[in-house]
Amino acid sequence: MRQPILDASVVRYEPHVRQPTHAHDVHSVTLVLRGRLHETADGVDECAGPLSVVVKPAGATHAVEFGPQPVATCRILLDPAASTFAWPRGRRVRWFTGGPAARAMLGVARALADPAAGPVAARHEAVAVIEAIESGSAAEAPRPPAWLAHAEAWLRARVEAGEGAVRVREAARVAGVHPVHLARVFRSHRGCTVVAWLRRLRTQLAAERLAQRGALVEVAAESGFADQSHMNRAFHAETGLRPCEYRDLCAAW
Repeated sequence: MRQPILDASVVRYEPHVRQPTHAHDVHSVTLVLRGRLHETADGVDECAGPLSVVVKPAGATHAVEFGPQPVATCRILLDPAASTFAWPRGRRVRWFTGGPAARAMLGVARALADPAAGPVAARHEAVAVIEAIESGSAAEAPRPPAWLAHAEAWLRARVEAGEGAVRVREAARVAGVHPVHLARVFRSHRGCTVVAWLRRLRTQLAAERLAQRGALVEVAAESGFADQSHMNRAFHAETGLRPCEYRDLCAAW
C-alpha cells in the first residue's frame, strides 16, 4: 500500500514576498507557526496567523502574500493517489482556526525541531494530522451564511481588542438572528461552540505575541485572558503545549 505522507518540513518566507496564482500536484496541510499571510483560493480571501491551518487538495489554485514579519510554516505533503487518505468532501481549500488539526500539526513541528527525532518522527506525527482532518471532514457543512461571517468578524474584533468578556447575545444582535439560532448554526459550521471558538481566537492571538518573544504576563493581558495562569491553562488545552514551549518552538525557526 502506498504511504500517503511524502514529506514533512518547516518552510520559511521573507517579509512581503508575493506568490502569484499557482497550484501543486500533491495534497498539502500547512500550519502557520509565526508571522501572518494573506491567501486567495477558491475565490475566498483568508488572513491567517499563528495556529491557522490550511488544507489544500492537489490542483487547487491559490495566490499568497506574506506579511511584514518573517513567516514560518510547518507543512506536510500527501500523495493524492494514496488509498489510505480520504480527502475532505468537496475537495476544496479549507482553513481551520486552531483545533485538532493545529494541535496535530504542532506535534509535527516539535518533532522536526528535535534533533533526536527528525523527519521519521515527524512523519509518524503526521498520521495524527490525517486523522484530525478526516474526523473534521465527516461533518463538513455547506458554505456558511453571510450573517455568520458578519458575527464572526464582530467576535474576532472584540477578541483582538483584548476584551475579556464577549457575549454571544451581542454577536447575535449584530448579525440579526436569535442567539440560539446563532449557536446552532455556528456549531454546525465550525464544529465547536462559540465559547470554544473564542478561546481558540485568544490562544491564536497569544501565539502571535509569543512568536515575537513577548513576556508571558504581558501576552496574557493583551490577549484577553484574566491572568497568566488562565492563559497557561487555555493554551495547553488548545495546543498541548505550554506558552513558553510554543515560544521556544517558534524561536527554533
